[in-house]
Amino acid sequence: MLLLGWVLVILVGIGGIYQFAKLWYWRHVNIAQSHVHDSDGRKVPSHPPKPIVGNIPDVYKAENRLSAYNAFHQDFGNIVQIMWLWRHQISLASYPMALRILGQNQHQYEKFPPNALLQKLYGTSVLTNNGQQWKQHR
Repeated sequence: MLLLGWVLVILVGIGGIYQFAKLWYWRHVNIAQSHVHDSDGRKVPSHPPKPIVGNIPDVYKAENRLSAYNAFHQDFGNIVQIMWLWRHQISLASYPMALRILGQNQHQYEKFPPNALLQKLYGTSVLTNNGQQWKQHR
């Protein structure tokens, strides 16, 4: 009987931790998604993320990463938010938008510090750098 009580306490504790993690995750997702708007002031659409892992499973179950991004753009348009765990990434499928952001007005766009997961996935690139290294890769 005592063992059953401890097992129940452990299961309730694990369930509570999982619920807390989900609430924390969705709070960060909502904050991240609410800060990004297109030039018309509309919220940028996003592929619905899965709890805790975001869109990582959607990218890795695709034939390759590029086909996953193409599928996101076919569903949501030229600009899409993609969640990597609790951090968001903006993906563009329009040359004029990319030119505006990367070439003409890069000082107007805030970029988060490099994410270790993205650096492992993409190496040293325009996605994972800031400052002079970012300009060189751009």
